[in-house]
Amino acid sequence: MLEKADALFEAKMMKLFGSPEEVKMFKEAKGIPDRIAMVWKNKLTQELLKMNEVIVDEKSEGETRRNRDIGNKHFQAGKWEKAAEYFSLAVCFAPQNERKQGRDLSLAFANRSASMYHLGRLEDSLEDIEFALASGYPAELRYKVYERQVYCYTKLGMLDQAKSAGQLLEQHLSASKLDDGKRSKIRSEAFEYINQGESVVEPRRELSSPWMEVPTLSSSNPDLPGFSDAVSLKYEASRGRFCVASRDINVGEILGVEEPVTSCLYYERRDVYCDNCFKYIPLRQLPCDFCSALRFCSTQCKKSAMETYHQHECGREDVFASVLGKMLQEGKRNADSTKKFHRLAFKTVTQKSLAWFVGNRGKVENIDSKSRLVQRSGYEGLASLVGHHQLMPLPRIFAFLMSSVFHLRNLQLSGYFGSRKVKVYEKLTADEMYIAELLYTCLEKMQFNTHAVVSGLPDSEQDLIDGQLQKELLYENKVRCIGHALYPSLAMLNHSCYNNVYKYNLGNTVVILASQRIQAGEEVTENYFPVVQVMPRPDRRSWLAESYWFDCSCRGCVENYPVMMKIQSTPTNLRCQRSGCNGLVTELQCKVCTSRIDREAVLQEVEKLWNSLQQDKKYLHSYTEYNKLKTVAESVRKKCSRLMKIV
Repeated sequence: MLEKADALFEAKMMKLFGSPEEVKMFKEAKGIPDRIAMVWKNKLTQELLKMNEVIVDEKSEGETRRNRDIGNKHFQAGKWEKAAEYFSLAVCFAPQNERKQGRDLSLAFANRSASMYHLGRLEDSLEDIEFALASGYPAELRYKVYERQVYCYTKLGMLDQAKSAGQLLEQHLSASKLDDGKRSKIRSEAFEYINQGESVVEPRRELSSPWMEVPTLSSSNPDLPGFSDAVSLKYEASRGRFCVASRDINVGEILGVEEPVTSCLYYERRDVYCDNCFKYIPLRQLPCDFCSALRFCSTQCKKSAMETYHQHECGREDVFASVLGKMLQEGKRNADSTKKFHRLAFKTVTQKSLAWFVGNRGKVENIDSKSRLVQRSGYEGLASLVGHHQLMPLPRIFAFLMSSVFHLRNLQLSGYFGSRKVKVYEKLTADEMYIAELLYTCLEKMQFNTHAVVSGLPDSEQDLIDGQLQKELLYENKVRCIGHALYPSLAMLNHSCYNNVYKYNLGNTVVILASQRIQAGEEVTENYFPVVQVMPRPDRRSWLAESYWFDCSCRGCVENYPVMMKIQSTPTNLRCQRSGCNGLVTELQCKVCTSRIDREAVLQEVEKLWNSLQQDKKYLHSYTEYNKLKTVAESVRKKCSRLMKIV
């Protein structure tokens, strides 16, 4: 199989370079810059780079009107959420002029504000009204949004604003095409509602779930940014850097909260997540002003993206992503893997300006060994990560080089290096070569240090019986990968198939907490994917060797722990209950201190805890009231902690 792959790669190299001598020169090239230069000036590459720009993801009058019509049908049926989804699509596809205005855009915003009103999201409704007005909402229809303002402000208890909206309603009713009777009815009902004052004020709804707030660490480790001082960084020549517990760590203790140095949303998730911060926004999104590809959760996220990475990709076809599968001999899996890192590398560079990279060159190039016991945040942390360059196979090097070259061409066309460069020159400037090499280096590091960003799918009311999840849904996996990100400090944790931390995401921020009791001096480990409970040892080791280039020797692999389906229902190894002893009791006596336990009583407690946890799990769903959810979560933590002390 490998011989066939090698032969295919050799054939592709011959097709690209045209002669055995050129292929040999490429293979023997001393460094990445030399190889970048060879690929860039290659005749076939030059032809691809000179291809005319293809505009993609354009705005569309037809699409915005089609989605608005569907939204209107859902609205008339009282399906407010479905209506909001389609009105948001209408917003994203709506064309706009240089003043960021357009009739279709304004109508979509206004219609969505009506859906938000019926959903009780009054602040969102008011903001959409402002967007509609700023987008040029037609004068003869403006009475509608001012009428809605009256009701929103009154329900929010903002009576002064409600009265001001009432005055604007009165002014704009005269511009409407309504008859006098309808005008009079709308006016009188609106002012009568304002006069009811405090009696119609509704309690404020939380616009974001309280449990989605990013937690704060009780302490910090300056040598491991984003982690608490319960975790320390260590180094050994035979295994590199890794983390250990500085003290005993309890189950459920938060050990790290880290923002990514760079992150990339999967293309297929763009419809319902903010491209900048990964917030889940199925009902209400802000579009890019120029293309229909990306959505954002707020004007702040939109501004951040437009001023950095998105200006260099907006509306442009990614030629490399479309042809990559044909260029790689490694098969679909590795082609898809390279595509996955392709945009992430691009975002890593375009988040900063060329001037920033030139001025901070020392921070973004490899950090020497003197800093092994100190991890840095941001781009310095990224620079310190391993890329295994010396072990990189030539086909993978070639794929990363091609990715870098096509990104470089996009940056030339977008004006990243100053003025927009339309003509393709054979020789790269010093700045262009520097950025191309950075792109390549990012790709090498990303394949070993990137983490998936995950999000839980919301529960449905149909999944519940009397406020509890149905029994058959208790073990349904509703976690989905929505993107990937690079966290320099999290990357310091080694893999274990029987890991002792769990990580979850709030947007693209990662939170790391202890999933087991961790004793002082014990290594703190995460999981790259294959866990003891669901995948047998041969499959785990094979996957890790292929994906991360190491043979796993974690405790789960060395002791060959069974998968969940083969675990006995009654535990055989119980922990010694004597204070300070960590021995195991296989029968009635501890192997370490010889203390005896009442085995039957412990097993009864285990069964009781397990059954109680199954009951708690029924309340862990999207519709549980926040305070109840906090109570259940603390109950789960205590019971899990107790189980790990006795089993």
